[in-house]
Amino acid sequence: MPITNPQLESEMVHIAKPSEVEHIRKLFKDADPLMQEIAYALITGNDKKVDELTKNSLDNGYSANTIMDDGLIAGMAIVGIKFLDNII
Repeated sequence: MPITNPQLESEMVHIAKPSEVEHIRKLFKDADPLMQEIAYALITGNDKKVDELTKNSLDNGYSANTIMDDGLIAGMAIVGIKFLDNII
């Protein structure tokens, strides 16, 4: 599944290296829209939204591993690139 969250897709403009773009897109390849929403909330520093979405996901049967891999870790990959490039 490609990135379907338009806000998350807008974060891709901050990634300059083609290899990093490819890596990030692979991370989100299997992420459903809720996981993409968690990632975007994390990227923008909205910790209350991350907490709310994470609890909601657990309550709706998502595994902790799915939330970590497809939401939190995938979002942190973008945060790391933006930090490295002095964007944040």
